[in-house]
Amino acid sequence: PPVAVPAAPTGVVATGGTKAVTISWNAVSGATSYNVYWSTTLGVTVANGTKIAGVTSPFTHTGRADGTAYFYIVTAVNSAGESIA
Repeated sequence: PPVAVPAAPTGVVATGGTKAVTISWNAVSGATSYNVYWSTTLGVTVANGTKIAGVTSPFTHTGRADGTAYFYIVTAVNSAGESIA
């Protein structure tokens, strides 16, 4: 049977630290990798966010400015494509 696009990850949690944010999420069945999209603007999407490809949970986004809000979404990827966040 053909491979289906994976479901979107659930349980996404971002935890701030000193000049870093750690993002974690629940594993998705059938996913071979994950992409994180981030922005300093609320409403981040795959179209307007900055993509970090091929990450695993937990992922630590370093080099962040303390006192700045960061917004994240996570997508799951496999050979059929990328989930909708």
